[in-house]
Amino acid sequence: MQINKERVSVFISSRCDSVEDKKNGTVKYGVMRKSLKLMLEETGICNVYAFEESHATTVDVVHSYMDKLDDADLVIIIIDNKDGVSNATLKEISRAKAHNKKCIYIFCNEREKEATDVQKNLLSSLKNPRYYEVGDFTDIAKNAYEAVISDIIGIFNSYCRGRVEYREEDEEKIVEENSIDLEVAGDTDLTKEFIAGFAYTKYIAKKASGLAFGEMDEATLQDKNCASLLGLILGQPDDMNMDYESIKNDIKTYHRGNIQKIVIARYDALELYFSGKLSECVDKLSECAEMCKGFKNIPKWLYNDVALDLRNLQIELDKEKDVYSFNSSGQELLNQDKEPLYYPVIDRIVSEHNESLYKHLLKNATQSPFAVNIGGADYSIDRVCNSFIVAYAYGSITHMLLIRKRLYEYLIALSLEVRDHRMFMLCVRLLVLSGEAKTLKNYLQAYGENTNNINAQDVKKLLESVNYQPIEIQQIIAKELLLQHFGYYYSDDDFKSEYDGLIDKVKECIADKYAVSYVIKPLLDAYYDIRYRIDENDIFEFVYFLHGNNIRLYYDDAFKLLYHMQLKNVSKENQRKYQAFIIKCLENKEVRERCNNLSLAAQTLRQVETIGHSKLDACVKKTCPAFYEDTYLLNTSDLDETLGWSYIEKYIDAIKKDNATQGKNGTYYGNIFNPYTTIGRIISKTELKLNSKQLKMLVDVLKETLFAGLQTVDAKVNAMELLCILQLRNPRNKMIKKLVADININSTLVFQGKEMFMEKGYSSTNIQLMYALLQNILKKKFWKRHK
Repeated sequence: MQINKERVSVFISSRCDSVEDKKNGTVKYGVMRKSLKLMLEETGICNVYAFEESHATTVDVVHSYMDKLDDADLVIIIIDNKDGVSNATLKEISRAKAHNKKCIYIFCNEREKEATDVQKNLLSSLKNPRYYEVGDFTDIAKNAYEAVISDIIGIFNSYCRGRVEYREEDEEKIVEENSIDLEVAGDTDLTKEFIAGFAYTKYIAKKASGLAFGEMDEATLQDKNCASLLGLILGQPDDMNMDYESIKNDIKTYHRGNIQKIVIARYDALELYFSGKLSECVDKLSECAEMCKGFKNIPKWLYNDVALDLRNLQIELDKEKDVYSFNSSGQELLNQDKEPLYYPVIDRIVSEHNESLYKHLLKNATQSPFAVNIGGADYSIDRVCNSFIVAYAYGSITHMLLIRKRLYEYLIALSLEVRDHRMFMLCVRLLVLSGEAKTLKNYLQAYGENTNNINAQDVKKLLESVNYQPIEIQQIIAKELLLQHFGYYYSDDDFKSEYDGLIDKVKECIADKYAVSYVIKPLLDAYYDIRYRIDENDIFEFVYFLHGNNIRLYYDDAFKLLYHMQLKNVSKENQRKYQAFIIKCLENKEVRERCNNLSLAAQTLRQVETIGHSKLDACVKKTCPAFYEDTYLLNTSDLDETLGWSYIEKYIDAIKKDNATQGKNGTYYGNIFNPYTTIGRIISKTELKLNSKQLKMLVDVLKETLFAGLQTVDAKVNAMELLCILQLRNPRNKMIKKLVADININSTLVFQGKEMFMEKGYSSTNIQLMYALLQNILKKKFWKRHK
């Protein structure tokens, strides 16, 4: 009798008994698996793999059983609801799905009726295989055996009845060697169960946000590896010695074949990135892109994601060279694909997260101002972490780094409600690490006086986090942002060491022509915001250094900084040096025409310097005659009545012109200068006395502004403020009192105006407030108190 050696290869997937179970003698899984293996093999048509009976091997443990799963024809997945699903079982389920293995699911509900996530997922679609539930653990082997035999017989019957046919060769889809076909490769081989297996990673994110309670010590190695990488990106790693080899070993269990090779290569690039070797990282990603081209059946989204990493890191590399390339190799690869850029799993996760964030913001905007919403924060951070976990599984540098943005976008909104200091500090840290200067400034303004809770220890922790930023240019910018916004909170020792080191580093960048366009502006902004803690001589020396290296792009920003220098601790020798520098710049036509703040810097110098002014006055008069006549003399000279009135008359004409054109044909505009304020300063700071004719001209133009139906609210507030000044200087003038009476009669017209949100944000309430102040000034008791 000839014996058929061909058999159905079966793989049994379930929990294994723990060491403690074995000590207690409760080895139920081992007994069940052996029983099932024995029954199936006795049929003569099955070869069954059970982990307990496998032989010693030179291959590592994971690959020793994963290879058997890859070779199996059928996978039996057995889960006890009470014991849950182990990480090893989750990996086996993911691998089985990725390789389209036929699976039989058996669930035991003897001790727990609540279904596991695996079972719920099977219920989510009619296309999923049917599972079987048993009420007694000892019945699992029998029911699994019957299911296998029934399935084999069912498939044979279907074939005999013509329901199963061979696919003809000429009908097979031919895939060329270099093509990338999403339909063949599928979106992803990750499952919900896989993503759910990273509880410790999510705990780390919540702990950093101030939303985790208690401690979580137990975690799988793969979860700890993922959490370590997350901590490094968030600037708060538990261990700086990242074990990239351990991570790569995890990756090998997630993927097989060519995809595994690509993802491992991406992790080689990621290791180079976090080692600060940006150029080598870009080279490795270029190799990875070539691998994608050379392999068949690689998903389009994976290929494009590699190209995206390449493009983004080439941009970072170009920043170091101070160039910008519109046609980098990464961008060219993306341009070759006509489809929109997408990432199947992450796009779905982020879409759900953004929808939830929008609903949260909408609810917050429409509910009572006394209500606070913190519910759902745990779930929102889970979703953000899910996007990171998917990116971790595929080695996507871009999407892993994006967790900073996805976290701070949610936590900023939440922190403005709950005002939690730990949450605030995390938002600041993420914004600084991301180099988001504008968002950081706006966030600190919105957070308001609560920012005062920060202290020197908090700043020290922020500095430590910045040191984990691997890319040098990003680290420099992050330190400049910290100095700008928190320079006054540094301890004296930290300020000296960080400030000196940062200035030396920026000067080194300028000398080496390294990222010059990216490191100078943030430092000038930092100088401006913390100028009262810095020796003014240091600021002058840095500006001279810029000038000496001909960094003209930032001259105007430097002059804006100098415009606010008060020269309180500057010696006369350094004042003369500074004055000579300003004169030299004024005499340079190109510099003078490109820098709007140069003339203002000269004016401020003239107001505060304690040395001779004649050279500076002559230079300004010669090089900027219009500015000299209109502004410089006004702010630097003692005005007599003739000169003072000439300026006021000019500004009265400007007000009349504004009243005639503002709102015409529905057009509104803002003004660079404020004529009302300037007139008020001239009157307040000089002994100028207006005669009745001059006072009438001024009162008439103010009435014109206040009674103009198309004028802006800002202009009316300024006009009302100037009217207050006139009343203070002329308490018995009948023209002013008559105008006040007219305002009272026509208050509806006066109190209305166009609100210019881009200006000071005034509303009609501000006009009414100024009018109330004017009425108080008119009271006799007020005058008795202020004589």
